[in-house]
Amino acid sequence: MAEDLKERILSYLNGVSKAKTRDIADALGEKKKDVDKIVRDLGNEDIIEFLYLGTSYVRIKGKED
Repeated sequence: MAEDLKERILSYLNGVSKAKTRDIADALGEKKKDVDKIVRDLGNEDIIEFLYLGTSYVRIKGKED
């Protein structure tokens, strides 16, 4: 389950410049707390980065708009 969700989150993020975890959860039909946990893990693995532009966003590390 977690690996599947991780792949789906990465796939989603590859298709957008940046996203809020709420938007990811809604788009994938998952619970926000589950998405938050995977996003936190991906951040710890240095795969994604966090942006703070008035609100929090995440994106694939190094990906530009």
